[in-house]
Amino acid sequence: MDKQSKHYIYFQKRNLLGVLFFVLFFLGSLHAQDKVLHVSTNPSSVDLYINQKNPSHASTPDYVSPAFITVPKNDTSVLIHLFKEEYADTTLRISLSSKDTSYIIIAQKQTYQDSILNRQQKDLSHRNRRNLGHILLVASAVPFIAGGIASWISYYQIEKANKSKDKIENSLIHSDPRYQSFKRDFRNSKDKAETANKTATASFIAGAVVLSVGICLSF
Repeated sequence: MDKQSKHYIYFQKRNLLGVLFFVLFFLGSLHAQDKVLHVSTNPSSVDLYINQKNPSHASTPDYVSPAFITVPKNDTSVLIHLFKEEYADTTLRISLSSKDTSYIIIAQKQTYQDSILNRQQKDLSHRNRRNLGHILLVASAVPFIAGGIASWISYYQIEKANKSKDKIENSLIHSDPRYQSFKRDFRNSKDKAETANKTATASFIAGAVVLSVGICLSF
């Protein structure tokens, strides 16, 4: 390696280290711009919705207490809505400390009103249905992938069957042992292609059904 090549590699390494340092510095500066609000609740495991006055309880909460909530550094307050079954819904605007970290403990009041309890149960049931719908949406990829693989196998076996058919047509002597071998290969490939095609069709239908159910439950 000549002297010029060594200098080139040296400067390339130095430039790479400079870019890496800049990226780390940039990410660190972004992190330094955030404040943290530590929220504890009594009872624990309360759903927390951030900066939403009347959120849909059927949607997934932003946090579950206890939680460390990230807040932009310039914000002086944050709106928190708390939801837990059998407890009154609570919405608070919390003033943040000038320091990087703020702390708050929130005690929720238990409720015995049937109207509130019934609404909460409906909201949780709706959330569970939506979560199931999202799971089904992801799960629908499995039969579609299986159908795609089966379709490829069917195509491959059809190609093999066509090649065997060509060999049969080109074979002039039926008593030739290869002729019988070509016929067996043709039948085997044809049967496998038909089986794979049926599997692909069933998989695509199953995937479409699971996807449709998942879409319906997701709303």
